Amino acid sequence: MVTMNLPPLLANVDAEHLDIPLQTITSYCFFPIKWLRYVGWAIFHTEGSVSRQPQGAPLSDEAPLEDNDVLYFVVSGFEPSSTVDIEVCATCTHFRTNMQDHRVASFRTQITSRDGHCIFTSLRGEARHIIPFARGSTWLQIVSRARGVALNDINDIRNGFLCQADLHRLLDMSEIAVLVTPNQILRSEDVPQSNLPFDDFNTRPSPAETTYQLQQLKVSDPVDSRFLLMLAANNKVASFLDCSEDTLPHPVLLEYMYGLAIITTFGSKRIWQNSVWKRPPRPSKQTTGAEHDSLLSPDTPRKSESSSSAFMNLPSTPCEDEQPDDLPDYVYQVMQIQLAQQEEREQKEKSVDIKRWLEHCSAPSEMEEL
Repeated sequence: MVTMNLPPLLANVDAEHLDIPLQTITSYCFFPIKWLRYVGWAIFHTEGSVSRQPQGAPLSDEAPLEDNDVLYFVVSGFEPSSTVDIEVCATCTHFRTNMQDHRVASFRTQITSRDGHCIFTSLRGEARHIIPFARGSTWLQIVSRARGVALNDINDIRNGFLCQADLHRLLDMSEIAVLVTPNQILRSEDVPQSNLPFDDFNTRPSPAETTYQLQQLKVSDPVDSRFLLMLAANNKVASFLDCSEDTLPHPVLLEYMYGLAIITTFGSKRIWQNSVWKRPPRPSKQTTGAEHDSLLSPDTPRKSESSSSAFMNLPSTPCEDEQPDDLPDYVYQVMQIQLAQQEEREQKEKSVDIKRWLEHCSAPSEMEEL
């Protein structure tokens, strides 16, 4: 087991740590230290180094790891978010999600047109939101803005992909996650790739510039493990009918969800469970069963019909992405405060610039001195 200690997300809160089996890490990336640096980036959206001491020398990406290693993700000059008053929340555009809006149907139609069927298997799929539909557009705006992109509508085609029902469920449970390369840390060549099992699905094109891979984090049910072995091996590469880069699932959103999945699966979980924070605004109306079903492809069977549970003759597990859980709410609040920090810094810089400009304007010119 490899332990990596993380900087605290908030001041006066215990630091989080991750406990990850070494064999698991090496299955995700040829360079374990480099993958751990990416995990830090995905969680904090800040580039850092991995060290054996809290402020020690950074390890090289090629450095070997051993079981029972204790490491630290070190970020130079990292400031816990609560150094800014929690009430100083960054401004954002509020977009109220209308469940009856034609954009819900349009989302399904566009996703189906781009993907055809589940992007990781040859099976029919559901139109899955990356940032969950129940979170609403305000949530999407905060996440994307905190990570430097502009996305406004929860039903934006870049916030979704077609996904087989069981993969959908396992993604919601953070037992699997989607890794996108190249990114700020990893190259596509750094990650093993699998096209197993091979079938006609593998003849579809994959994006030329971006690689989407399904990674198995911690699949707890043996039935799901067998299902994945048959249909989507670890590091399975996605393919699409339309590989236009400007319409593909947005890497920033998948990176954000990857970081959450790693903390959920391998984290000590004590931070967000023991902290008090303001919950973000919720959409004014939640999906009903009929409305949620409207997001499925027209010919897609419901979960009870097309899941591995049915395949293995077992009862189906309900989808969980419509129920808020503590970690995303906690990280949402952290991002709000980090945006406030950023705005406060920018305002101070503007004030300094204005002050300098005024001083320059009031200074006597050379002609006046003559």
